[in-house]
Amino acid sequence: MNIYRVPLQEIDFGDERFRISEELNLPSMEDSLRAIGQLNPVLLLGREEPGWVIVCGFRRLHALRRIGASHALACTRTAGDLSPLEAFRSALWDNIAHRQLEALEKARCLWTLKDAYGVPQDILVQEYLPPLGLASHQNVLRSYLSLHRLNPRLRALFKNGRLTLSSAERLAGMKPESQERIARVLARLHLSASLQREVLEL
Repeated sequence: MNIYRVPLQEIDFGDERFRISEELNLPSMEDSLRAIGQLNPVLLLGREEPGWVIVCGFRRLHALRRIGASHALACTRTAGDLSPLEAFRSALWDNIAHRQLEALEKARCLWTLKDAYGVPQDILVQEYLPPLGLASHQNVLRSYLSLHRLNPRLRALFKNGRLTLSSAERLAGMKPESQERIARVLARLHLSASLQREVLEL
């Protein structure tokens, strides 16, 4: 696989179909790139129209763009070489090979595999939950799939430890307008797990 210097302007940053990472803006990555440059190439996938889709390296590419870089070191593949599911699996394994995914990132992966690529739920339970560090059980899969339905405010509260998994799962089943109303209230409060249960029951 060859490595090229690809102009950032040729990369479609708006296409996030292979995104795994929840947080894309990492100041520490910007500091590293300024100090020693890009050590590891990203993986890009060609498409029918001119340009590239990001497969692996979302955070590196966003950091390069923020520090004013014009090019990125990238391995490139064509759509004929790599199917969309294979590309997403590449992104997934690239991430879990060097870090522990956050709960919302695991939820994003499982939702994408199920809804975007049609992976059956029994395959998700057997083949994908264990590499993600989750128990192979349908209830675990349901919990994490529900997390992906949280609105941005509730996602932030959950990520910051302000919502328990059970509370987040319950809120994810509510309508978007209800989620938004409750999120505004919870953002002003610091509730224990037991108080969260009481509030949600009300």
